Amino acid sequence: MSLRGAQRVRLHLANEKLPSMEGLLVSRRHREYALAVPELIPSVEGNPVPIGGRLALIPHENVAFLEVLGPKGGK
Repeated sequence: MSLRGAQRVRLHLANEKLPSMEGLLVSRRHREYALAVPELIPSVEGNPVPIGGRLALIPHENVAFLEVLGPKGGK
């Protein structure tokens, strides 16, 4: 999996009780988002907490909206 050109995004989940997730969007495949180097964002002011895995798959129906945090390729 190449991370070159991946956008840094934050996924705001549909269930407001769950934290948002942040990472590099590597794919929107099979009705799910694939985030590389995923982190949990406990609140708006909270510090990111690494999940510990390389890839997180989040179903589209669990996402309220996607926020783009940086340009493609990190430029």
